[in-house]
Amino acid sequence: MMSLSVLLRFLVGRREAILSVASDRRALAVGFLFVLSAGFAREYDAEFLVREPWHVLLPLGVSLAASFLLFTLLFLMARRAPGAKPRFFSCYVAFLRVFWMTAPLAWLYAIPYERFLGAADAVSANLWTLALVAAWRVILMTRATAVLFDTSAFATAWPIMLYSDIAALVASSFVPVPLLALMGGIDVPPAESVMAGAALTVLALGVLTLPIWLIGAGVVAANRSLQRDIPAVLNIAPPPPLSTDQVAHGSITAADAAHSPFRSDQPGRTLLHLGWTSVAVWAVILPLTQPEQARRYEVEQAIEAGNVTAAIELLSFRPAGEFPPHWRPPPRSLERGDDDLRLNLTEASLESSADWVREYYVGQLVRYVEYLGWVYQDEDAGRLVRAVDILSRAPEAREMLRRRGLHLARIAYRDRERRQDVAAALDQLAEMADIDVHYRQVSTDSAGSQRAE
Repeated sequence: MMSLSVLLRFLVGRREAILSVASDRRALAVGFLFVLSAGFAREYDAEFLVREPWHVLLPLGVSLAASFLLFTLLFLMARRAPGAKPRFFSCYVAFLRVFWMTAPLAWLYAIPYERFLGAADAVSANLWTLALVAAWRVILMTRATAVLFDTSAFATAWPIMLYSDIAALVASSFVPVPLLALMGGIDVPPAESVMAGAALTVLALGVLTLPIWLIGAGVVAANRSLQRDIPAVLNIAPPPPLSTDQVAHGSITAADAAHSPFRSDQPGRTLLHLGWTSVAVWAVILPLTQPEQARRYEVEQAIEAGNVTAAIELLSFRPAGEFPPHWRPPPRSLERGDDDLRLNLTEASLESSADWVREYYVGQLVRYVEYLGWVYQDEDAGRLVRAVDILSRAPEAREMLRRRGLHLARIAYRDRERRQDVAAALDQLAEMADIDVHYRQVSTDSAGSQRAE
């Protein structure tokens, strides 16, 4: 029977605890509850769970797929002992018990860094927490797999690192990286810059180390270091609870009884109760975080539906502090596709009575104008003219434009002969940004470059 002490010993890789979890049928139910609670820990202050409860179930689906793929890889690499007839599904279920029992580590994701740190620091803290949990899980699963497959941790580390590397590369591919904005010197929000830097680091390390894990896993597979006769460990019912009579009659020693994970005096339902509690506790926490998520959701739905006026009214009705910490209203990315939506929202925000709404969207539009300078095409002429017109009507725009003067100078005067259709708008932009001085600097730099050539 499992107890809280078994869970704690399991999380630090104790062999008897790993075997206890793998062979206890209740571990699957407990692990399911732990994974569910981990889903709440991830999303309780990030999503509006009343309308989108699937966010809580997403870790469950991901863990099922991840555990199945990892176990299949290990099972295929393992060798079958003479006379053994391992059954894939029953072995996988035991492996899943162990895999799910690592879910309590994800409770660390519930730390609300955003509520006491700045945007960039909060992202950095979340990334370090992710790194800690990921490293702990990899080490723990390496140890657990070595126990279950009756081999060394060195042998199991290679296939697990190979799998983890591929998983990290896939995950990092879903992180939007504003490469053009970063390379072009466009003003990128600090939090977005931190996230992009982390994604690029993971991508680089993942690609560089992938051949190492492939070679190591290939050597392990060739040597058949893993043993597939794991039913001897997994496909058995837990031994009956030890009793004081067994000790009295000498069938086992008192020391064995004291250290056995199947002692009869251990409360078998302790972890099941803990699992239910880890889920139920969110009924107390969610009412504190979901109202702000409801307001965020309402605004984003209005924007997605194209109801720009309603979205600006919803934003203006409340102060920024009543929305999630460090939340940025859409559209957040500078990628193409949201050009007209961004223009419409910024123009509508000029009528807003809330300074924070107007300043946010005007700042977004300044970034967009910088971005257009790098990706400008003939069909963007109308958008650029309209963007400059909107900025000319925003009191906050002049100061923002002046702070970005050097970058805007490059936009206003680079390839000017090819942009005669927007020359008036570029002149107006230069006047608002007060970039005559910057223009001379750009011209000097360009002349110096030409002389060097």
